[in-house]
Amino acid sequence: MEYKSSQKSEEYFWKENFEEFKNEDVQKYDIGITKYGFNTNLYDKLIFNLLNPILDTIPHSGKILDAGGGTGKWSAYFAQKGFHVELIDISKPMLDFASDRIKDLGLNNNVIITHGSICSLPFENDSFDFVFSERNPVSHCGRREDSYKAILELYRVLKPACFLWTCVLNRVRKVAQLVMELDFKRAQELLDNGTMSRSVNEYTYYYLENELVELLSNTGFHDIHIYPTTAMAELIPSAWLLGDEPLKQLLKIEKMIQGLSEARNYGVRLHAIARK
Repeated sequence: MEYKSSQKSEEYFWKENFEEFKNEDVQKYDIGITKYGFNTNLYDKLIFNLLNPILDTIPHSGKILDAGGGTGKWSAYFAQKGFHVELIDISKPMLDFASDRIKDLGLNNNVIITHGSICSLPFENDSFDFVFSERNPVSHCGRREDSYKAILELYRVLKPACFLWTCVLNRVRKVAQLVMELDFKRAQELLDNGTMSRSVNEYTYYYLENELVELLSNTGFHDIHIYPTTAMAELIPSAWLLGDEPLKQLLKIEKMIQGLSEARNYGVRLHAIARK
């Protein structure tokens, strides 16, 4: 039996073994994160609500690491604001797409693209004024030990007193989804060990909120804040298909509950902002 995250049309899904992406997979992925109203009218606006106040604290000549930045959506955003950006990702086809995007936008002087893993970053200690890792790359590093290793690396390359932004998949929300699908066996396995297979020898690690906070704290981060993103939207099976007006109303509610601890486990993702 093939499992999905919901019963939405296959048209709205892309596979998650990013290392094996082909050109058509990359295009499908990028369209999903840059064109669909769910992202442009809801998700991105919730991100901006948390992100832009951090960017205001970074010197104009500051250097940003886009860790696991894929097709370069956020690298382009940072570069257009005048920052210098290092984009690193494990998927060469996604980096090829990012390179074309950066070139087309005339941002070559502001963005350096590197192929590599965020579990072993090819950068010196204390190199970046802001480390940004969005859309779950820390979770997608593999099993628990690999995911933990990525957090250590992100800490290492961040300058003291600067901010980390990371985003991981929420174990409680995924378990709830599997239970709703009556997939009790996988729900129990995920609850027990936090790991799910996404392809042959490729794994994704799902976090509990307290675990994430403890890991960040033990690594050396402080001033840690955890936020849900699209917490209420995840309760709508067809949220990707919503029109502009429902998304506008949903955005108002999402913004109101973004800072509520009670809402965190509704979100597919847990966003963490912390300072070194």
